[in-house]
Amino acid sequence: KLDKLNLQMYPPIKGKTPIVYNWAKVATCNNPTCKAEIPLLGQFYISRRRGAPKKDWIYLKPKIDGKRISFSIEHGECNEEGWIGRANLKCPCCGNVTEAKSLKKQFIAHEDKRKLVYVISENNGIRSYHIPDDAYLEDMAKVDKQPVPQEPMPIEYTQALPSCTWGIEKWGQLFSNRQAFVINRMKDELLSIKELINIDNDYKKAVITYLTFLFDRIIVRYTEFGVWRVLQETVEHPFGRQAIPMKFSYPEMNPFSELSGAFFGQLSAIVSYIEEEKSFSSHFANYSSGEQEQFPRKSLTCVVTDPPYYDAIAYADLSDFFYVWQKQILSDVFPEIYATPLTPKTDECTALKHRHEGNYNNAKKHFENKLTQILDAIELQTTDVVSIMFAHQSTEAWTTLCNSILDARMNITGSWPMDTEVSIALKSDKAFLESSVTVACRPS
Repeated sequence: KLDKLNLQMYPPIKGKTPIVYNWAKVATCNNPTCKAEIPLLGQFYISRRRGAPKKDWIYLKPKIDGKRISFSIEHGECNEEGWIGRANLKCPCCGNVTEAKSLKKQFIAHEDKRKLVYVISENNGIRSYHIPDDAYLEDMAKVDKQPVPQEPMPIEYTQALPSCTWGIEKWGQLFSNRQAFVINRMKDELLSIKELINIDNDYKKAVITYLTFLFDRIIVRYTEFGVWRVLQETVEHPFGRQAIPMKFSYPEMNPFSELSGAFFGQLSAIVSYIEEEKSFSSHFANYSSGEQEQFPRKSLTCVVTDPPYYDAIAYADLSDFFYVWQKQILSDVFPEIYATPLTPKTDECTALKHRHEGNYNNAKKHFENKLTQILDAIELQTTDVVSIMFAHQSTEAWTTLCNSILDARMNITGSWPMDTEVSIALKSDKAFLESSVTVACRPS
């Protein structure tokens, strides 16, 4: 069935299998005498692989004919400036600048469109690059409007979800209709497998759970907010900065291709994990969170913990990206976990003011009280050493952590900085923390 779906959604181009469709969102120049429809491209490189000579770089060369825009594929260094920067659109037809405020109104009114700009195919490991012609666009499958998750996004949390200010208010809006069609077909296949194997023991529960993880690992790279990484020609997920920023162009990978982010690559990653971790047994007591009854008093020799980083990451909010799809498959397998419309957030140990009606002081107080409660439980349960990993740029966050440790009757005996962060596509040109600090404590 999936082979048939692959052929339906990704027909061969010049006899070769497409592995990536690269799309641009399209907006209208607000110059009344122009009104050209402009693909929102921030740059024109398709490939600029590390170590490759400049003559082997590949880019789009725009061709402007009045208000008509087309492209060709060229090799070498590109000297063209992108048409969208800091959410301002510079029209290549008339030179007018449509400012972000005006552009945002088009998206909120759902006046934006989509354009398939180029296709990457692969045959026997060799990639080719194509501008799709009208005949190919006609061959592409036309799909009916698809059902998608209607659960609301936290639109007031613009720090991590700036995309919400562009009219994206429900989790299902992160996916194109084509993507939703494929995702729904994959989900239907998972539901069929679940019914076929009859979930009546823990092993079968594990099978359908890992298959759902595989599903998750695919869809996180299969959205309108993914990233095309020109330095190595890969499709990346949008969570590089623990956020979902607005994206004006995006790669639609063929999920059935040989790409590392697609089905077979992600299946291999899961199998490798199982092979690595099966050598030792584990005991999980995860249904409670930082409670004194989670483990018996002084029953643990050592605890290693990595608590939330103050106000840096909205863990539960971002988890909803996965939760709204997971619960459609696993709600009857783990009813206690998927009992709520979205992930629970009231007891999350964070200092996020959007959870406290915008009041920063209340958010800070909630974090300190919750963290003290958790560390107090750990102190009661542990005899020797507690190791706490933490990272934050503000002195206030570190002060709060130290106060919570001391209030939980533990003594700080040492600290070590550790390089824990990797520079990836979304971080490479941004300021970010390169290190975390491990704080060692002794229970009283």
